Amino acid sequence: MTKPHAIRRLGKSIFVPQQARRLRPEEYDVIYADSICFGNERRDTIQKQIRNFAIVLDTENPADRVFVYADRQKDKTGIALSGNEGSGRAVYYGQNFNILGVGKTTLCKSMVPSHSTGKLELVSAMRRIILSRWINRFSQRTPVHPLLIALKETVKVKWNPNPVPASLLVRIDDGSLDRPSHIEQSPEIPFDFVKTLAEYAKLDAECFAHRILQGTWSTGNYSLQGHVIDLEAVSFVKYRGPAYTSSSKYPHNRFGYEGFGLLKILQQLADVKNITDDKIKHRFYQERCKHLGRTFLSLLGIPSDPASSFFLSHQDLVLGVSQQFEALSKKISSHAAQLNLYMPVSDDQDPSLLDMSNLFRNLANLYGSPGAEAKAFGFLIRKEMISRIRPGPFAIPANQAEEFLLDNAVVTAGHVNRFLDETRTFINDLFQLLASLDSEKCLPEKAVWDQRLRVMNQDLPPMFELNQKLFSLAESYRLGATSPRKLGAEIELLCESPDRNRTEITS
Repeated sequence: MTKPHAIRRLGKSIFVPQQARRLRPEEYDVIYADSICFGNERRDTIQKQIRNFAIVLDTENPADRVFVYADRQKDKTGIALSGNEGSGRAVYYGQNFNILGVGKTTLCKSMVPSHSTGKLELVSAMRRIILSRWINRFSQRTPVHPLLIALKETVKVKWNPNPVPASLLVRIDDGSLDRPSHIEQSPEIPFDFVKTLAEYAKLDAECFAHRILQGTWSTGNYSLQGHVIDLEAVSFVKYRGPAYTSSSKYPHNRFGYEGFGLLKILQQLADVKNITDDKIKHRFYQERCKHLGRTFLSLLGIPSDPASSFFLSHQDLVLGVSQQFEALSKKISSHAAQLNLYMPVSDDQDPSLLDMSNLFRNLANLYGSPGAEAKAFGFLIRKEMISRIRPGPFAIPANQAEEFLLDNAVVTAGHVNRFLDETRTFINDLFQLLASLDSEKCLPEKAVWDQRLRVMNQDLPPMFELNQKLFSLAESYRLGATSPRKLGAEIELLCESPDRNRTEITS
């Protein structure tokens, strides 16, 4: 068996051989296969290739034996591994693949139930495929997941009264699984700290622009190249208020403020490598600011080449408006709000004061129309939330995140007028930016521009909504009401959400 390329990148000491066996056809169903990743071969040819990935760890059965590799990791904070000594349920297979859900590896030492089963349930596997496809339409920031196999066994989970089918999920390893926790395990591994810092800054900017909440930060959840690896707590958000999934306690876990966690990871990397640099934070935010400006032009529907040229010539202009965009997008009303995206969050619960995506979706029709700025204000302001801003006193913050948000995000009654004035100034500056883009022929033809704006700023289902759909699909498959092929088609349909009625957003 060919050894993983990751051994060349990370060194032999990281990897621990594991014995596995190939599953018999009656032990599994093939649910989803990305035909592009399999070279667009015929279905029967793909099915033959897929059989190689249907494996589980097995030290007792010598029949059809396969050797795979688990990877050692280390994290002094304890956040990334929950007591494990590395990958507890994932192995490297062949040159460029990693399989999740194969069973407990010899590195699985955790006493935490969710980190010690060795299993991957079907709902989580489907979510990872769909979210990776959604994210990679806008920002190439997740590993590719080309294959999902359902096992003929189930897993009991605390969030579902019914057992959920277990599964195997294949990830392509092209360096997007190399983690800071590998560096801590083996500090002699070479990597470019400056490049990693830049990629983390760009990742944070792209997540804010495209409304992607990672939900959990740790040295095991991000790659050294700036990929989001663990998609378990990832969700898209509708507005840009401080929503969360895994934890509500810290700003680091709130949408719009996850850069704090990335900075902690960078500092942890610097400590491991004995890098003394008191400008890490400054350089991170400098790079992030610049990249948010460039990404902001994509939200405005500007194609890549003209956007890059315009940004080079008018960087200060773009950065001025993009900074207003971020600062205002984060503002919320002071009413108590439940923003846990594992739960349904209705519009009358979300305290966000502005809907930037709604404004951007309508820019092609607004630009050049009579009274454009007044109309834009109507698209942007969430009037009901503005009306809920009341004079204090405020409830005592329950945790560090609430205290931070009260100081940095909440608009109080005494500052409403200033906030509204700043919003009107932003709209005026935005239309001046559009006029400059128009004068340099960067705006596409109106119909094309309108389509680009709607694709780039579409609302994608947040965690609760997506989960409800996946729970239903998994249960239907478990009961035999949905065939493997039909389930795969449903997954593909969900994956295509950002593509419907789209132009080529990367051109």
